[in-house]
Amino acid sequence: MSNPSSRSYQSEQLDNLELEGPVLTNTLRELAFINRLFGSTRAIRSGIQTLIEGSPVKTWRIVDLGCGGGDILVDLSEWFQSHQLPGTFIGIDGNAASIEHAKSISHHASNISWETADILDPDFSIPPCDIVISSHFLYHLEEEHLIDFISRQIHVASHGWVISELIRNKWAPFGFHLACRTLGFSALTRQDGILAIERAMIPKEWRQILSTVNRKFLIKKKWIFRQQIIIDLR
Repeated sequence: MSNPSSRSYQSEQLDNLELEGPVLTNTLRELAFINRLFGSTRAIRSGIQTLIEGSPVKTWRIVDLGCGGGDILVDLSEWFQSHQLPGTFIGIDGNAASIEHAKSISHHASNISWETADILDPDFSIPPCDIVISSHFLYHLEEEHLIDFISRQIHVASHGWVISELIRNKWAPFGFHLACRTLGFSALTRQDGILAIERAMIPKEWRQILSTVNRKFLIKKKWIFRQQIIIDLR
């Protein structure tokens, strides 16, 4: 079992923005399955519901930071359509090959656009929108950088942010390893998944970070070893 008392800052293979080819494509497909199975997709969707509930009908503009293979935005686009909610979606990722994969699975969705940009670059700016979403990406920033990033970028969203992140826990690596063996996930998914757990923050650490932003926020623990973070800017 890993020691959850402190975060790891070890890089993952997916942090290599030049990664491409079948290894990347297969990993993106496995991560999309994990997002659906373990609740990240649902956490993002329900958080958006919270922020738009009771608001006047409008065309919602949503930006996904670190969109990876684009599966969450494709799910959101379909969910918005099924509920007759107008929306436009922008997915941003630093890996051009991931963006190409996202385009390949979203050719039917004319309301989604994709951009390649290094979100960790100090000069990066989030496009103006109603809601910023992020799933399993913001843990890539160290605490002081995350505080600075959110403080500088928070006001680009008119309604708020919805964040889905892992919770660092001593049992989570064991559970993830067991799931990977059962479901036959690739070595890259297994190795990066364990590192992601070890790099993740616990709710207490998120509360300390968000308290510096001085905005209303809500953190909910989700199944399994996950948390939903909503920053309410309404």
